[in-house]
Amino acid sequence: MCAYFQIDNLILKDEPVAILPPHEIADDNLGTDLIIDIFWWLFSFSFGSCYSPASYRSSWAPRYKKLFHDDFLEPLLRRWSLVDPHTDFGYIFGNFDLKNLRDNIRMCVTAAYTRLGISDRQLIRPYTFSRVANFKTGDIAVK
Repeated sequence: MCAYFQIDNLILKDEPVAILPPHEIADDNLGTDLIIDIFWWLFSFSFGSCYSPASYRSSWAPRYKKLFHDDFLEPLLRRWSLVDPHTDFGYIFGNFDLKNLRDNIRMCVTAAYTRLGISDRQLIRPYTFSRVANFKTGDIAVK
């Protein structure tokens, strides 16, 4: 999963930038609920897009992350990593290719952080599976 875009980057003005989402251990977990994963990446996009421009980010960013985690993720963490393979969301969301949708949103997330020059602050999915906490591997999530 890689794309090249001409983006207005704060560090590399008018240079083509490879959009390479960092690989996480969670990427290898085939039992991830794609709907919750998509909501996570949408949250990460908003977090990354608003982080740098917000002049009050020193107090805003951690509060926003905690509120999202406590109010939305906490009740869904178990379901996120233990999805029922027979769940069909087609009735609710339509018959979209959810994996492709998630991967495209993730590219947007990486582009948002890259554009602002804060790629190193890109959030990782906060759940554990098989008693191992998710973390970035340092590799690029190419699939």
